[in-house]
Amino acid sequence: MAFAQVGAYEPVLDAARVKRAVQTGTEMVSPSSGYRVQDYLLHEYIKDVRLRPNDPEVNAITLSTPFEALRYSAYVARYQKKKLSPEEVQKVTSETAHTLTANVYAHSPFTVEEELEQFLKAYEDDEQGDDAQQQSFMDFYSDATLKIGDQTLTTKKVVDGPYQDQFSPFSGTPEFRFLGVVRYTFDLSGLDTKGKQGTLTFTDFSKRQYSDVIRFDDYN
Repeated sequence: MAFAQVGAYEPVLDAARVKRAVQTGTEMVSPSSGYRVQDYLLHEYIKDVRLRPNDPEVNAITLSTPFEALRYSAYVARYQKKKLSPEEVQKVTSETAHTLTANVYAHSPFTVEEELEQFLKAYEDDEQGDDAQQQSFMDFYSDATLKIGDQTLTTKKVVDGPYQDQFSPFSGTPEFRFLGVVRYTFDLSGLDTKGKQGTLTFTDFSKRQYSDVIRFDDYN
């Protein structure tokens, strides 16, 4: 069964789109495949866990629209052998109306051991002592901007993580690194996105800048 999205970005879902999002997410649960994030893939920077020299920290960027958010919620509910209630559907659609979220999947440029050593040194040097809080590489990602025509929107990050996973550098032995998701949610209220595009921009821990074009007619 094909699950490709149909139509352009819609800031508010009508009854027909609500029904289709719930149905599509529910039907996507299968023993042979997972959630189809490819429909909302903006840019895949790294295709696997093998790290090459000069690879960026960012593995991939996906987008969450009001439709995708409801589709994913329906998918998770079905996976848990549940069904979204009308109240849950209303909550998702209300919270995501007029929004667009960029989900930045990233890994640390350091091994877990190296990052923990850096935090320990910062902790020992910090006059706050016990009040110092551990920071991950994602805490140093910048705010993000989304430029649409002559308007520039700015938003702060929300960090999901860090977690750990094993990566395999092309030269060397496998190593564990922290990874997680940096989310940037933009409020598009009052903006006409039909037939338009926007440029998403932010920088990572290493101050590398990312700039990706979002074509709103490609993501419903």
